[in-house]
Amino acid sequence: MIRDILPPDTGWRREILGKIVRVFERAGYAEIVTPTFEEYAVLSAGLPEHLQSASYRFFDHQGVQMVLRPDITTQIARVAATKLAKQKGPLRFYYSGDVYRVSGLEIGQNHQFHQIGVELFDVPGVSGEREILTLAEEIVRSVGLRDWRIEQTNAGKIQRLPAKQRAALQQQDFVTLGRLPRLSELLSVDLEYYTGLYFECFVPEMGYILGSGGRYDNLCAAFGRKRPAVGFAFNLDKLARVLAAQGRK
Repeated sequence: MIRDILPPDTGWRREILGKIVRVFERAGYAEIVTPTFEEYAVLSAGLPEHLQSASYRFFDHQGVQMVLRPDITTQIARVAATKLAKQKGPLRFYYSGDVYRVSGLEIGQNHQFHQIGVELFDVPGVSGEREILTLAEEIVRSVGLRDWRIEQTNAGKIQRLPAKQRAALQQQDFVTLGRLPRLSELLSVDLEYYTGLYFECFVPEMGYILGSGGRYDNLCAAFGRKRPAVGFAFNLDKLARVLAAQGRK
C-alpha cells in the first residue's frame, strides 16, 4: 500500500519532525543524508536476509542491479566503515527519509514509510546504550505521546541460551521452554543483526511498534571496518497516526 500525503497532514508531520530534530541536534547529532537507491551488490553486504527479500530491486540503463533502500541504518554503517573509516569516533548522526519494502511489513505499515532516527558509533557498552535509550525517551516526550512504553531485552543473552530454548522462544513454544517467558523475551529481536541491547517503543492500546533500536556491533564489519554501533528509528507515519488518535493533532 502506498499513499499521497495532503494538507493539513503535511504540516502536522513537519511539526513532529521539527520537534524530533531539535532533540537530536541538542544532543550533538549531525544530519546525514543517504541516497534513495544504490547498487544492490554494495548495500546487500550489510542487509539482513529478511530485508534483502523485502527490498524493491531494478536494473539501471547499464544493467546494474539497484535497490530502493529498505533501511537507512545499513547505509549509514556503510558510510562509517568506508568514507569515514579513518575518522576518529564517536560519530553521532541523525537521519530522516523514506524507505521502501515489498513485504515483511508490520501492522500499520505502508510499503513506503518515513523513518527518523539516530546512529552512534564508537561508544561501546552500557554508556552508548544508555545515551540511545535516553534519547528515545526524550523523543516521545517531546512530541507529546501519552501512555507509551519502552520494553528492552538483550540479544546477546538470548543468543547464549541453549539452542533448544532459543528455538522454543522464537516459535513461542512455551511447553518446550518449560516456563512462561518474560515480556522482554517476547520482543521480535533479529538475533542475526543485534548483538546486545534491543528495545521497542509502543502504545499498548494501538497494537504496533512505533520505534525500535539497539546495538549492532557487527554491521560495519560487513563493509570493511568493525565499529561498535547503537541506534534507533521511529516510523513517522505510525507516530503521527497515534498522536492524532490521542488528540494531539
